[in-house]
Amino acid sequence: MSEEIDPQDFGVSDFSITDGDECGEGHEGHEANPIHRDLWDAATALAEYRYPRGGGGAAALRTESGKILTSVSPQTHHDGTHLCMEVGAILEAHKIAEAVTHSICVARETESAPFGVLTPCGICQERLRWWGPEVEAAITHEGEDLRFLPLAELGPHWWWHRYGVNPSKERGGAE
Repeated sequence: MSEEIDPQDFGVSDFSITDGDECGEGHEGHEANPIHRDLWDAATALAEYRYPRGGGGAAALRTESGKILTSVSPQTHHDGTHLCMEVGAILEAHKIAEAVTHSICVARETESAPFGVLTPCGICQERLRWWGPEVEAAITHEGEDLRFLPLAELGPHWWWHRYGVNPSKERGGAE
């Protein structure tokens, strides 16, 4: 019988610096930023817990106070009602009134496949942009290392630039 794990363990946690230089399976030998590594560890742990068989994924976001918020995509019968993995954690950040500083989504095809990073979709980039263009998101790329880019670099031609304003600041978000 498997070890009993409390799902609350994957909700809000205090940030902690981890030792070592491995980011997880598929990311060995990389000098990891401790924040990036903690996010990788939180997302992969939740995905392994929630989807012990088959494929699946999870997201982890870090807030300005160092909390790590995690979430999964809900299972639905109709793709039109699907939500991305980050949405639960994004909503939690709004609920606790904390700015998000970092985001990662991971997924794997089967329980024996390595996890890989999924760059946030355009809608989730918009959701994360509430906290400003400096929010860092993990990106999909050909290498083995974890890479995070600020939203400003993911979308340098962001549509709000047309209006010459920072909507995040206008609505009470980050500068």
